[in-house]
Amino acid sequence: MGVDERPTRVSPGQISTLALLATATEHRRPVRLLLAVGLTVAVVAGAQSRLSFLHTAPTEATAGEPLSLDGSLVGGDAAKVIVHVRGPGEPWEEYSLELQYGDLYRGALPASRLVPPGIEYWIEAVSSSGERAPIFATARQPVRVIIPGDAPAPAPVAEAPKPKCKKGKKCKDEPLPEPAPAPAPVIEKKEKPAEWVDSDRPVEMKEPPRAEPAPAPVVQRAEPKPVKQAKPQTELEEELALYGAEATAGVAQRIDEKTRVSPLTPTVLTHRQLRELGVRYVHEALDLVPGVSVSRDVQGNWRVAMRGLRSEAELLFTLNGQKLNNFYDGMALANLPIDNLERIEVYRGPATADVGLGNVTGVINLVTRRDDGFRASASAGLYETFDGHLNGALTIGAVKLLADVDVASQRGQRKSVFRDGLDTATVQRPKLTSDKRLLINAGLGVELDLENAGVIDASGRLLYENRSALIGLFDVVGPDSQLEWLTVQAQAGWKKPLDNGGFISIRGFFDQQATNRLWQLAPDGWQVRPGDPTSIFADGVLEQHNVGVRGFGVQGRGEFNLPFNNRLAVGVQVEQQSIFQASLLANSEPVTNDNLGELQRPDGIRLPTEDGKGGRGPAADRFSAGLWVYDTWTPVDLVSIQGGVRVDFTQLPRGDERGQWLASTVVPSFGPRIGITVTPVRSLVLRGNYGRSFRAPTPQEFAATVPNNDFNQGRFVGNPQLQGAYIDAAEAGAEYLQGLGEGKLRLRGTFFFERITNAIVQIDTSGNLVPYANRPLGVQALGLEGEARLELTSRMNFWLNASWVRAEDLTAPTQSRILTDVPQIRANGGASLPLGPWLNLDLVARFASERRNNSRSVLELIRRYTLPGYATFTAQLRTEPLFDHLELLVLGQNVFNFEYSDDATRPDRVTNGVPRESWNVFAQARVGF
Repeated sequence: MGVDERPTRVSPGQISTLALLATATEHRRPVRLLLAVGLTVAVVAGAQSRLSFLHTAPTEATAGEPLSLDGSLVGGDAAKVIVHVRGPGEPWEEYSLELQYGDLYRGALPASRLVPPGIEYWIEAVSSSGERAPIFATARQPVRVIIPGDAPAPAPVAEAPKPKCKKGKKCKDEPLPEPAPAPAPVIEKKEKPAEWVDSDRPVEMKEPPRAEPAPAPVVQRAEPKPVKQAKPQTELEEELALYGAEATAGVAQRIDEKTRVSPLTPTVLTHRQLRELGVRYVHEALDLVPGVSVSRDVQGNWRVAMRGLRSEAELLFTLNGQKLNNFYDGMALANLPIDNLERIEVYRGPATADVGLGNVTGVINLVTRRDDGFRASASAGLYETFDGHLNGALTIGAVKLLADVDVASQRGQRKSVFRDGLDTATVQRPKLTSDKRLLINAGLGVELDLENAGVIDASGRLLYENRSALIGLFDVVGPDSQLEWLTVQAQAGWKKPLDNGGFISIRGFFDQQATNRLWQLAPDGWQVRPGDPTSIFADGVLEQHNVGVRGFGVQGRGEFNLPFNNRLAVGVQVEQQSIFQASLLANSEPVTNDNLGELQRPDGIRLPTEDGKGGRGPAADRFSAGLWVYDTWTPVDLVSIQGGVRVDFTQLPRGDERGQWLASTVVPSFGPRIGITVTPVRSLVLRGNYGRSFRAPTPQEFAATVPNNDFNQGRFVGNPQLQGAYIDAAEAGAEYLQGLGEGKLRLRGTFFFERITNAIVQIDTSGNLVPYANRPLGVQALGLEGEARLELTSRMNFWLNASWVRAEDLTAPTQSRILTDVPQIRANGGASLPLGPWLNLDLVARFASERRNNSRSVLELIRRYTLPGYATFTAQLRTEPLFDHLELLVLGQNVFNFEYSDDATRPDRVTNGVPRESWNVFAQARVGF
């Protein structure tokens, strides 16, 4: 590729910045580097008066369609603004942008220039005296735009005509005929339809295309230059892959369009960011998101609290748009490795209208990688930790094949449990946690592009987990507990783009999950009554729960561009969920605790699939249907208003005060949503939104049953009289983006208020078997979230986020309302630093404030505990791609070995809480083609 060798003007602020960074890099000392970066921000911020171009570069364009470019020129005036464009291996061509009004320039690259596999461009200003200076990207570091499709076949090379000569005489070469002049390019003005995401993309409220103040003018060539003959396709693709793998050097100095018009403030962790964070699994990454706090319970489950509220049934997990939550208890097998994920999307509050019920406190969507190529990685660590990952995608004509596999196993750390529920009745015995785990995650997919007829896709996935309980079921160490979870999912869909930029789609989905959980409630050789050999449990006291659930449904949706800058989205979804298997077995007799010798069904148990009268329990089946409509209206360029409603009809059981089932009924629910964004300047967006969502009780909360024996006192059972809950959530925030030379600074801040009416909670009021209960006055939370990210180069960045939340149970006495079992203050920060051309250092720190027991009941008040605040640190060394294909890394987690714990269900029995992981070290190798 040819490179423009014109020198680039550097401002004094940039010179100071480069000097500071060079000094810090030369000494290789993080302290000096951090000081240099701090001064860099101050110096560069004062140098922003230089001429620059506020422009958001597209990442992808459509072949054969004009590409519109626009931006604002700030910091001075220019006689011309010129775009330099080229394809792989071609010389630069110049196109002019025309001044529209004020400082806005606009133009369109002609359709004939948009040819696969891609283009690159940069923008410069020409002064009245003829001086030129780059104002967006540079010739050495241009912006790259991918153009999907097949590259054109190479043009045939014309053979030179044979010279005419007489026999026996030396021939003289005759000059070749002059080539016919190429016809002047005909530039068609054709607007590119907007592309809108589907269920496997970020779930967000979308906008209609903005009304343009004037049509994009036809771009005229400033200085036509000859175009080189096209290379063969393989060489084009190789060259594009090389420069496409580099970081785009364009200076983003305004909020991108989709972010600007969205009233939501989701956090999206890309694959690259996940690598820089030094995390291995999804829940490790979630713990670094503002407003999110992750803990573990005695069973070893990872529990996610969103904005101070922690409930599995109120947080929706999806994988490629398909729900992961189990119908029976709302839990999700979502702690997957991050290696095969393209991104993690975190939406706080009842964020979206089109994902169905369950998105009460938030939605977390995991998206697997879909880019063409083959990738493999393997890692090993302490405590017999091994895992391997494969991911690949292949496009053959109109067909795209996708596959990914994760296999992970670990023996896990063994941490001491200071005390459990049997210590007062037995002699001292060794008590250790057990964190053994085997995980298999495998997915297959296929896409068929029918061009004008749309795209058909189908995918399937298998998830399997076999692990031990970290401590046990409830309050006793059960080292022989074994927990299995098998999930099989499938989905298929069709999507057709419309001529006006909208689309219509239909998607069917299927989900089946089976859990087989064998709990050890007391250790091997436990003797219930001293001196009575018949009361000895050789294998310990055991309890086995088997639950199988199945669900299927269909969703149809469409988005349409309407007059007056409106974009309408409509959808409908129907779903049927059922429990097809349920059993509970135990080897002890309720009340007497006698040894039954083998696992069998205890007396007095009524399963969720039974109504107690010989029929099927109404809690075992649920039909739901939902309809949503919302519109995005952009009355003026700087304001976007979104509003809509979702209406659902859900089948729920009814019971009486004696716990007897009566019948099923259909419960309607109504969820309005409204939002507004205002962009006073292109680098700042102000947002506000309100949403409401319905939360139906799970079958477990309706009908869970537990043997009434000495080992289960304090556990929770179902309540047939439970009612659904509503959440009302409002938030207001701002986002600011500032260009800093070749880097950028992004700031976000959000205030939120959430209130759950008739909240479903677990509060121990008796110490015996306790039913789930509604809180009539509800639960509320308010707080602040903020985050900052400074990117100086593609390999150097610094980030920080913090959150504060105050959650209250309004039904509790005034002095006991504050919920303190989740950290009220969280802060996370980190940095990625280059150590030479091939090595990077990633540093991450986590902080959480002190946690204490809630005091909503007398028992919670007397079961006091205090868990001190904690801070953990992660350090990671990783290479840049070696030989273009190989990456290596060494990761250290909790490198200072900080000891900390999470809250236990019975803090009066497991007195030191649930111990968390000590320091650990992992090494990984990745290859990609």
